[in-house]
Amino acid sequence: MAIWYYSFPMKSLELALKAARERKSPLTGFVHASSHPDYPRDTIPTYENFCYALALCRTKIADNVLEAKAVLDRLFAFQTEAGLPVNLHEYPACHSRKQMARLAPIAHFLLRDFHSVLGDGLTKSLQHVASFLSPPETDVDCLIHSQITGSPPIFHLWNQEAACFVGPQKYREGEPEVTLLDLIMGEWLGVYSKRALEAGAVHLQGSLIFPGMITLVPPPAAWDRRFWGSPEKTHSALFHTTGLLKQEGLVELPEQPVHDTFELRLFFDRHDKLSVSVADSKANTFQLGEKIVVISDTETFEICFSLVEGQGKFWGHLHFGKRPEESGSATSLQLGLRTVYREARCLIEVEWRKL
Repeated sequence: MAIWYYSFPMKSLELALKAARERKSPLTGFVHASSHPDYPRDTIPTYENFCYALALCRTKIADNVLEAKAVLDRLFAFQTEAGLPVNLHEYPACHSRKQMARLAPIAHFLLRDFHSVLGDGLTKSLQHVASFLSPPETDVDCLIHSQITGSPPIFHLWNQEAACFVGPQKYREGEPEVTLLDLIMGEWLGVYSKRALEAGAVHLQGSLIFPGMITLVPPPAAWDRRFWGSPEKTHSALFHTTGLLKQEGLVELPEQPVHDTFELRLFFDRHDKLSVSVADSKANTFQLGEKIVVISDTETFEICFSLVEGQGKFWGHLHFGKRPEESGSATSLQLGLRTVYREARCLIEVEWRKL
């Protein structure tokens, strides 16, 4: 299904400018932001400030274009032979080898659309950065790169109904964490998820999104992660194990002494329409072989853990916890199979089907 979406001013650009102005320091004139846990919020990131300069230029307002040029001039003052630092306070060190490649698409768009107003000095500096354009490595890189090549991408990792990426990702407050990919798909498909419209530092990257065409292919079925819901609320479930998932529903626990450890866990996002029953009764524990029914909004699942091979003592628990990829508070329901004790190899079967 090929979809073309265009509007002006674009929502992504509007969000980028709003996010930047909320984070712009009146003292430095730079955008201050950090998604890295080791850096405070007053960090001045080079990438996000390049994005801000692009957003200013794209407004085509004279004062904004002048501000963009001033921001870029000041950023290039921190350039060394090794490139530009990830954050200005790291100067003269440049710790990331991929930094210039990350900045290259922004430089390309600035040169492509605004070369006539940049001046010789900035043009030369941006041409150097643009020369680091490289083949895309990630899904979002492919979508950004398609705006450079003009070749509409074919994308198969997007659940249009739930408005979410279906590959491995981080989570926040029980829902997939918003990334540039969410903003691109929201813009191109004309439907933003509710969480993608909540103000965040990620919106600074919205200036990289231009009108685009994309071919959506239904995402492949994945046994260990499932998504459903709507743009208003994305629901998800994730299976996690410290063992080896040999095939759908069959987990091998290696031969080793294990005491009081959760080796298999199934997570569901927590919300007011979530209900769980064990053997048709309310419970907070379960045993091997018992049927667990989880009702989550519009979907109902039946889960059962069974010991196929090996010996050990196991106990199931239902409680709230955090997924391995989740930040913030514990907002997921965890169906955890706790290994009370075992020494030998075990084979666990996990039946997980939609009713």
